Parts: sequence; C-alpha cells; structure tokens
Amino acid sequence: MGSNTAKHYCGGFPLSGAIERGMMQTLVSENLPASAMDQINLEDKEIGIAFFENFLADSFAQCPGRARAIWRQIVEM
Repeated sequence: MGSNTAKHYCGGFPLSGAIERGMMQTLVSENLPASAMDQINLEDKEIGIAFFENFLADSFAQCPGRARAIWRQIVEM
C-alpha cells in the first residue's frame, strides 16, 4: 500500500489523494472487497509503520525533491 501511495504522490497527487488512491489500488490488485478499506487503520502501529516505511522509502527514491515536503504535509493533514 505504501509503494502504491508513493507512485501516486510522485505522480503529482496531493498527499491525501495519493493515500486514498494507493489504498484503492492495493484493494483492487489484491482482489479485496471495498469494505476492506474500512478495516485499514493507519493508527494501528504495525500497519502504520509498514505503510510509512514503504511510502517514505519509495517516495525519497522516486521523487526526492517532492518528498522533502512530506513531513510538513503530514502535519497539515
């Protein structure tokens, strides 16, 4: 999910839109029902850490210039 979010973020989507699209893309690629999105809780420590590790690593690898603003955008959300 984090890698998909990074693709959308680096593609120019705002952070919140990239997270939504990354989640939806993951649900579709894993053939999960839309109701599974209600069960995704990024505040859950395990899920949140894995998501942000992948998202941050991929974002800084794919678009380091844009990724520098991630922390500010997270705080603003």
